[in-house]
Amino acid sequence: MEPARQALPKGKWHYIALISEQSDRYGGLLVEMMEEYGVSSLRALTRDQAQDFWERLEARLIENLPITGDRKS
Repeated sequence: MEPARQALPKGKWHYIALISEQSDRYGGLLVEMMEEYGVSSLRALTRDQAQDFWERLEARLIENLPITGDRKS
């Protein structure tokens, strides 16, 4: 029997992909993140910056979810 593998920490590109999925087709949230951290490309971001931005974005998204579970289509 093989020992259980520990989950690897999520990398910068994982968080960038999550942010991109929530962004508009022009990458508005990605641009917002780059402007916030004063970088000119996604490559210049650190993992901690991408994770921090994602966690704050996720909190904003959760606040906007309907309480009753009724979603507008």
